[in-house]
Formats: sequence, C-alpha cells, structure tokens
Amino acid sequence: MTAKRMLSFRTLLTDATVWVALGMVAVMWVAIVVTLRDERQQAIRAAVDESSKLTIALQEQAANMFADLDRTLKLSRARLQSTATSDDLRRLLAEPDLADPRVEFLAIIDLRGYVVASNAKSDAVKLYAGDREHVAFHFTTPEDVAFLGKPVIARATSRLAVPMTRKIYDADGQFDGVILASISPNRVSDYYASLLTSEGAQIALIGFDGVYRARGSRSKSSIGGTSQDTALLAAAKQSPVGVLIEPATDKTSAMIHAYRVIEPFPVFVSVTVREMDALAEYTAHARTATLFGAIMTAVIVLLAVLIMRNRRQLGRTISVLESNKQMLAEKTQQLSVTLDHMERGLMMVDREGIVRIINRRLVELIDLPPQFLSRKLLYSEVVADLMARRDFGNDLAAGESGLRQAMDFDTSSAVPIKYIRRRKNGRYIEVQSEPMPEGGFVRTFSDITELCRRDEAMNVSARNLHRFTQIASRDLQEPMHDISSQVARLREAFERRDRSHSDRAINHLAESAQKVRAVANDLVGYTQQCVRTLETRSTVIGDIIAQSFGRMRQRYPDQRVEFVSRLPRIEVNCDPDVIRCVFDSLFANAFAFRNGNLPLEIKVYGQFCSQNESYQLHFRDNGSGFMSNDHERIFEPFARLMGQTGHIDMGIDLALAQVGVEKHGWKITGNSVIDMGSTFSILIARCDLIEVDGVRQMGGGDVAQLVSAAA
Repeated sequence: MTAKRMLSFRTLLTDATVWVALGMVAVMWVAIVVTLRDERQQAIRAAVDESSKLTIALQEQAANMFADLDRTLKLSRARLQSTATSDDLRRLLAEPDLADPRVEFLAIIDLRGYVVASNAKSDAVKLYAGDREHVAFHFTTPEDVAFLGKPVIARATSRLAVPMTRKIYDADGQFDGVILASISPNRVSDYYASLLTSEGAQIALIGFDGVYRARGSRSKSSIGGTSQDTALLAAAKQSPVGVLIEPATDKTSAMIHAYRVIEPFPVFVSVTVREMDALAEYTAHARTATLFGAIMTAVIVLLAVLIMRNRRQLGRTISVLESNKQMLAEKTQQLSVTLDHMERGLMMVDREGIVRIINRRLVELIDLPPQFLSRKLLYSEVVADLMARRDFGNDLAAGESGLRQAMDFDTSSAVPIKYIRRRKNGRYIEVQSEPMPEGGFVRTFSDITELCRRDEAMNVSARNLHRFTQIASRDLQEPMHDISSQVARLREAFERRDRSHSDRAINHLAESAQKVRAVANDLVGYTQQCVRTLETRSTVIGDIIAQSFGRMRQRYPDQRVEFVSRLPRIEVNCDPDVIRCVFDSLFANAFAFRNGNLPLEIKVYGQFCSQNESYQLHFRDNGSGFMSNDHERIFEPFARLMGQTGHIDMGIDLALAQVGVEKHGWKITGNSVIDMGSTFSILIARCDLIEVDGVRQMGGGDVAQLVSAAA
C-alpha cells in the first residue's frame, strides 16, 4: 500500500498537467498581487498628488494672507506715529488700500509695553502687552523684521488671535514702539475644514515651534496646542517642500502628510490623510479580487484533477540552467557596486583594460560621449577622449608621476591614487582609484567645486585685507599729520589770543577729521566685503544692474545720464548682495569721474567667449578715463593716478568691485582712453551660468547653444 502511494505521488509530480495547473494558479495569483500592488501604489500616489496640489494652493493663500498682513503693518506705520490715537487707527483701516476684513485688531504699543492706541470698540489702551512674545521680540532684536506669533487670547478683544508685529521708528529713525495686527485663526480653521472630504483628513498651519496656528478637519476645527508629530516637524525644518508617510503604530493608523513651508515665516501648511481612507476603494477591490482568485483556483484544481485522470502517463522534466544562475550572480555583484557609488561618477576596469561598468554620472561630470554608455568600451578610449579635449592629461607636468599613472593603464603597478583636477569649465573633480584583487581598478569621480571655491575665497579675502591694511595706514597718515599740525597752531593762536588763526585751525581740524572718518568708513566697508561668506543662489544679473542704477539716480537726481542695457537675460549662481555691491561701485565710479559737463553715458552689454567657455559682461562709460598703463592700479584702494590736470584719487569703489568679483572666482579688467571713457569687463565662469537668454545651462554643456543665445 505504501509503495502504491509513493508511485502515485511520483506520478503526480511528473505529470505535466499538475505543473500546468500550478503554473496557471501561480500566474493568476502573481497577476492579482502585482495588480493590487500597483493599484495600492497608484492610490497612495493619487492621495499624495492631491494633497501636494492642495498644499500648493494653501501655501499661496497663506503666503498672500501673511504678506497682506505685513503690508498693512508697513503702510500703517508709514502713515502713523507712535503717538497716534485709536480714532486714527480706525480711520486708517477704513482707507481703500488698507481695508482688509481679515485684520480684526490693530494696535500701537509704546516703549514701555503698553497699548496706546487700537481699533477695538472697547477702550483697549493702557493694557500691558510687553510680556507677550510677539512684542518682547522687537525689544531684543535689532533687525526690522515681521514676527508671526503664536495664537493668544487678545486682552483687548478677549478673542483668539494670531498676531504679527513690526517695529515703529520715530522721525530720527530710532526705535519707538511696536505696531501689531492680528487675524482670526477660527476663520482660517473653518476654511480649512470646508476643503476636506474625508473624516480622518486634516489641514493644519503649524509653526516650527510645534504650535498650531490653525487646524481644520471634518470632525472639528481647533487652534493652539502643540503638534506631537516630531517627524513632520523635523521634515519641514529640513526641506521646505515634501511628503512624509508615517507607518502605523499601536495607537495610530498610517498617515500621509504633504507639507510646504511658507517662507520667510517659520510656519508650514500640512495636509494629512489617513492611509486607510486613501486606500478605501483599493481595499474593496482587493477583497473582490481575492474572492475571484479563490474561485478561479478551485476551478483550475478541479479541471486539473479531471485532466489528470486521462493523461497520467504524460510527464515533463524541468531543468535549471547553471549559466543563468552564474549570470544572475554577476549582475547582482555589478548592481551592488553601482548602488554603492550612485552619488559619484563610477568606472570599473578589468585587468584586460575593458570598462565593465561606467555610470551616467561620470559621463555628466567629465563630458564623455553618451554612446560610451551603450557599447563595449576600452579604457584607452576614455583617456584618448580626455586628452583630445585637453581636459585631463596633456597639461600634466612631466614630474607628476602619480597623475601620469592615474591616466595610464598598468595593471602591474595598480596602487590607490587620489588627486584633484580643475576642468576647463571651472569645476573641480576629485578622482580616487582603488585596485581590485583580481586585477584592474575601480575609479570614482566627485565634484568638489564648492569646497575648492570656499578655499579660494578665503585666500582672496586674506590677500585683499593685507593689501588694504597697508594702503589704508598710508592714507590715514596724512589727515592725522594735519590734525597734529593744526592742534599745535590752535595752541599757539590761543596763547596769542588770535581769533582769526584759531578759526582757521578749527576749520582745518574739522576737514582732517572728516577725511579720517571717510577713510575709516571705507576701511569698515572694504573689510566687511573681504570677510563676507558667500551665500549663493540663482540671480538675474539684469535685475541687479537695474536696481543699482536706480539707487545712483536717487543719489544724483540732477545729473544728465543716458543708460542703455543690451544685456540678454542672464541667470547665474552668485551672492546677490555681493554682486549688487559690485555694480553699485561701478556706477559710483562712473558718476564720480564724469568728463566735464558732458552728459554721462553708460552702456552694459555682453558676449559669450567660446575660447574659455565663459560669459563676458562689459560696463562702459564716457567719463574722464585713465591712462592705459594704470589698468591694474585702478583697482588698488585709494590709488593715486596721474591725470591731465594732476593727481587723481581713485577712492575705494573699484577696489570693492574687484573684491566682490574675485570672491566668486570670476575676473574683472579695465581698459580706458583719456577723455574717451572706460570699459570694465567681468568674466563669469561657465560653471556659474544657469540660463542665458532662455537656454538652461548649469556647469557646462552645449557651447553652441550658449553662443547662439548670446548672439
């Protein structure tokens, strides 16, 4: 009996019908599982997309609300003083450009912390508000910034409010109090609740301090309280926009959070949806699919049993190919190496000189031909391409044996190598090479441009400060000597009781003191520019130039000036404050050295230099100019040049411009003809170009496109 059972079991295992049936069942269930998995992912993705789109609208609404509230504060303090009355505030809020129904309360608080005026119907003056965080902030902070406070019960109205405050200044520009405007968080919470469709969803306006400014859901709307979701707070502080999916715990279900930070305020808006609500339709479909799979499995098993009765003698043998296993193992190893180096450019070369692995990041970093990714490649081809473009290799000194070995392929002397190269487009690449035990090597390429630029900026700052200290000490000696001489004359005049000589000495003393003060102010400004740390971001150069020209027109309203800009739209990666100082200095220099009574003419234009793959910006004026042999000395602080009418003191403007340009790793030069004007050229490194006249470009790429756009 046992032998018959074993024979029946063996026949069952060798029957093709069994395997066909099992295969059909497996395929069906795999299809069901894959389909349900895709549906689940789509449901989650749809919930994330819907929440993200809602956060965009909510961010814009909240940003506009806070901007309007800040605008009300700025316009109110511009039209009122700290001595304004409550009636003045009510009349002010009735003006068309300040009438905002969202502003429920407006008040002025004096330096003692007491409310001296408000728009409240009840008499809210003389209430003490100095202990409030949003008021006390301005007594300890020197900057004039808007402060968005936590929800509090307003003492004047006894209603919950979210306050925003700013400083008030008197006629002399001194701090004279605080102006406060508040909105009702209940209205915001009710608005949030009206946008939701599911019971478990929630929209919240949360500060980085964890306190809710407003919170709305289908069940209730509330304000205040502290968010217990530390993961969401940490994510919002780390990234201004994002999505956070929290797994389920013993007390809470899984949650999907979409959030956006409302800059420049330390608050963010979040849309929270329960994962079970997002997957409600999927869950119902999953039950139906599971039931369908169970029924179909029973049908297939039943059909298989019926077929096996008629085809017991049919059998099949399944063989497993060892070559496929080996190939799978090799692919797994290659994938593991690739994943370990995804952040860097990666190349693996075997002992025969064949490139086994090369990733897309490496092709982007060193501008290799894209076809290198899709065909069999030799390491010698990579080296030949780099040397043909003189990007690595040809410019190496003969004595740099380590670098020569890095470029050459020699398995017999493969040793760990690490070096840094500067590419033609201005970017710095760190190359590391590690030998493999079986021969060949693995080489990684990292972009360390920002680190190298910080080092260069520190070195430039040190050199500029040393040069300026020497020059400033020389220029301070003359006025200090004049002060000493005039003090001696003043003493002699007092001893002789000579009033006229005393007055002249005092006047000379005042002039010399003004010179010392001017030199000291220039010293402070130059020092700040030298030691400033760059905070780079995307900046449109044309906007900076227009702003600088507007400031110069305000300083010299009576001057006749013709300003022409033929500059295309250029977007670069730079520190806008430092570049703004550069063009302020160039405009100041142009206004300071006009050519007699001729109207001042300033032209700005640019061109792309294909030779060194950079963009050259030209700033030209028709001023008095300088001698050609002084083209380098003009950038020295307080340089004294020889002109047609004698010595010319250049001041500090061009020195400030040179410091700002060189801190970015750029270059500035000057050319001039006496009485024909000057031209200052700024060479912008290609790696800092983001967009030129609509062509997006970041750190290298299609030179032909940039040349065409610049033309």
